Amino acid sequence: GTRPMIRLKPGVSLDNVHPRIFHLIAVAGPIWAKYGSTDLWITGANEPGHGVGSRGYHRLVDGTCRAVDVRTWTISDPISRRQAVDDLAAEVGSLYDVLFEEQRNDPLTGAVLRGEHAHCQYDPDRPGTVA
Repeated sequence: GTRPMIRLKPGVSLDNVHPRIFHLIAVAGPIWAKYGSTDLWITGANEPGHGVGSRGYHRLVDGTCRAVDVRTWTISDPISRRQAVDDLAAEVGSLYDVLFEEQRNDPLTGAVLRGEHAHCQYDPDRPGTVA
């Protein structure tokens, strides 16, 4: 099948990323292509700014990374974006948490604070959980 180009948003680091995250990226590519996206953008991984804690899979205490954010809006149809995220979750299985995250805007200015994306983490300690 078709595979989109895998692209990294400037500043995103794949340093010290768990091998199972690369597996997830490889699986996501053909799914995004199926829904018409020519690019698979990784918009977050192991770069400064991610907290260590309940959502700290981007940067674990030991410096490793078990999470990536994948841009969804390169898929033009909004319904297909959610379907792609569901497809990815089903394909990688319960050792991963794959969450659709809505765009977040500043309530005063309307500026986009966070683009719509799929938060994907390898979470073998809590199989089947969602974040």
